[in-house]
Amino acid sequence: MEKNKHERIIEIINGNEYEVIPTERGYAYIISVALSITIVCLFSHMNSLALLFHDVLIEIGSGTNGMTMILAVLCINVSISGLIANVALKRFSLRQVGLFAAIIYTCGWLLMSFVQNIYHVITAFGFMCAFGSGMLFTISFASFNSYFSEKRMMILSFIQFITSSITMIYPLIIEKLLQKYNSRGTLLIISAFMSHLIFAVICFHPVEWHSTVRLCYEPVKNDKDIKEDDAKEITNNDESQIGNTIENDLKCRGFKNKIMAVMDFLNLSLLKDLVLLNLLIAVSLSLLIDNTFFVIFPLYLFDLKFSVAEVAGCATILGASDLCGRAFLVIFCKFFKISSELIVYSALVLTTLTRIAFFFCSSHTSLKLITLILGFLRAFVQSLNTVVVADYIPENFSAALSLMMLIPGVINFPLMTIFGFLHSNTGSYLAGYIFLATTNALCLIPWTFKLLRDKIDK
Repeated sequence: MEKNKHERIIEIINGNEYEVIPTERGYAYIISVALSITIVCLFSHMNSLALLFHDVLIEIGSGTNGMTMILAVLCINVSISGLIANVALKRFSLRQVGLFAAIIYTCGWLLMSFVQNIYHVITAFGFMCAFGSGMLFTISFASFNSYFSEKRMMILSFIQFITSSITMIYPLIIEKLLQKYNSRGTLLIISAFMSHLIFAVICFHPVEWHSTVRLCYEPVKNDKDIKEDDAKEITNNDESQIGNTIENDLKCRGFKNKIMAVMDFLNLSLLKDLVLLNLLIAVSLSLLIDNTFFVIFPLYLFDLKFSVAEVAGCATILGASDLCGRAFLVIFCKFFKISSELIVYSALVLTTLTRIAFFFCSSHTSLKLITLILGFLRAFVQSLNTVVVADYIPENFSAALSLMMLIPGVINFPLMTIFGFLHSNTGSYLAGYIFLATTNALCLIPWTFKLLRDKIDK
């Protein structure tokens, strides 16, 4: 089976070429539900990790300082797991890889309810949950991408709106469970909830099972073709001997060729495409900076003498504006046909400009307004980042997605080191924010030239 730039899936059966055409309806909506379950299970708890792990970490004598180590290990392993999933997909089916990842992820949460020290937590959550999460993220979006083309952006926007709505009420559910069942009991209940991933992954049928098939090309052999086939058979025998010679030569080659073989195996050769490399860096770095910005945002507000109630109010504004942005995106994609790349690029440019305005704001009203705008724009980037990659390189989407997950893991350490250095030397988060915004803006410059070149070519 092969897939070309236009996302046409070609099957060659008995010498005939058949095009597999996804219907984008029927079973495709089951895939959408399965993706929604996957997103909720993988990401809805992220804002509640402190609530979930606080009592357990205190109980095992680690304290809240252990949370930093856990998140560092988690970030590294999630980045690596995308590559592992992509390698596994070369030998196993998407559902087999997904089922393994779902079991690992669920078992990680199950073991969290029985941890006795910090090393148990790192093993269960930092390794098992991290690897399961990264692999599930890759295979779920790969499956969704194969079922949708024209409706992809609208359906994914709707999914993001639904999952974001659930994420908003998730902390309230966790709080109620903690009051009734304590931390370990709550973690046990959550592990049962995470087991729904197994059923979601089972739904990821190959797209060929639920698509229409159209005959593209049926070769008609004449006498000349038959003679050519006979000649090919003779040539193939010679080629097999030549192939054996080449294989022996490859075994004798040096370290450089082995490295190239590893790069091809891990699909790192995709990074030779400079346009794709810039796209992956810009999107993944923007997501990393965006998440860092909003994690540190409450601490910056406290530095500006905001009260706890006012900080909570800004967090509520952020969540509500993000949800409104996702709802608007669903309606927008329904009535307007604009490329996902242009939407995400425009949102990132506006976000960069808004962050620059953020540096000059100090009053409570202006900061709340900036928070409202940033939350609204964030919805566009968070919802469509995978669609941008899928639209550019559909034939190698899962490989490109795994690389997009790897890049934040590589960049995170030096980026956060510089951010921490600036904060420790200035005593303020403002210098760190300026550094992050500048870095994000620099990534958009090559992207701007790429879009201008596309416009000129058209």
